[in-house]
Amino acid sequence: MILLSNDDGVRADGIKVLARALHEAQYDITVVAPAEEQSGASHSMTFFKQHIIAPFEGDYPPGVPVYSCTGTPSDCVLLGTETYARGAECVITGINRGANLGGDVTYSGTVGAAMEAVITGRRAIAVSLAFMKKEEQRPDFRDNVPANYATAAHVAVRVVKWLERTALPDGVLLNVNVPDVPLPELKGIKITRQGIKKYADRVVRIPHGEDFTYSITGTVVEVLEEGTDVWAVAGGYASVTPIHLDLTCYPAIEVLKPLELDN
Repeated sequence: MILLSNDDGVRADGIKVLARALHEAQYDITVVAPAEEQSGASHSMTFFKQHIIAPFEGDYPPGVPVYSCTGTPSDCVLLGTETYARGAECVITGINRGANLGGDVTYSGTVGAAMEAVITGRRAIAVSLAFMKKEEQRPDFRDNVPANYATAAHVAVRVVKWLERTALPDGVLLNVNVPDVPLPELKGIKITRQGIKKYADRVVRIPHGEDFTYSITGTVVEVLEEGTDVWAVAGGYASVTPIHLDLTCYPAIEVLKPLELDN
């Protein structure tokens, strides 16, 4: 069984397209996704609060169990694997509306939910549709505008099939980013490392009466270093980046060794 979740919410187009693609590929799937959009939730968990998991009726394949959950994306994965998807061996999160490249993975609810899946001992894939740069700067790019989710779903199914015959090291998830292009225009799939994605003018000050309000936004400044996820997507390729939960900087351990003290 595969558990599907996301951070855009159970009503989002991306997860519905992914569910249809996996269903057509004859995978047994269950959906447990946030009741409302939770973008930017990262790996946040909700403690000391009761959650409601309720059946959801929407544009999903017939016969696929679908549930909405009042928690975060990571809550959905943990609760889903402890309730309606206990038999899930793999968790797929997405298809996210927008890229999760470079350092953006630290903000991403899509990637955060996949991290929770890895913690529970399951294989995990985070899938995102990387809108082109000009679209990311549009005010309405968060709306459910027509997008090439089918391309990302096709790549996701390919990656699931890879994992059926490839054992990843413990604690590793796959972060998949697919350009927003029709499938015939996709150049291929690259195995990549995490790149660098910077932003200019991240904080915008907006006049509000005699004072100001502030918006966190920004213009993407891509660092196109060959072999990175940012470089691959900018070149028209889907990127597959293995990410692990061990955040230790091992070279720094040797640098810091002289600071050790014994009582």
